[in-house]
Amino acid sequence: MEILSTELEEEGVRIRELLLLQQVAVFFLGLGVLLATLFVLMVFWDDHRLAALGVFAALYLSAGVGTAWFLRRKLKHHPRLFDTSLSELRKDRERLSPRS
Repeated sequence: MEILSTELEEEGVRIRELLLLQQVAVFFLGLGVLLATLFVLMVFWDDHRLAALGVFAALYLSAGVGTAWFLRRKLKHHPRLFDTSLSELRKDRERLSPRS
């Protein structure tokens, strides 16, 4: 039971840390992307503003699809929660069960 509670506590800390880092990263990346987009659109404002806008739209859509695919893959291949605890409980049960 001690291993189980330790794993649960570690998982909670890990999730909170990941969420905080994710929020900070999204904020700064969003700000940077917005400013970079505005900069390029200003540079091409007179001649090719629609082409520049189309390129950025395609870039953002492909980045979003790629990120969604990566997230889906990460969620599928995440180790099971309490895997170590369940393994230890199975070992304990085998050791404690009467042998025939």
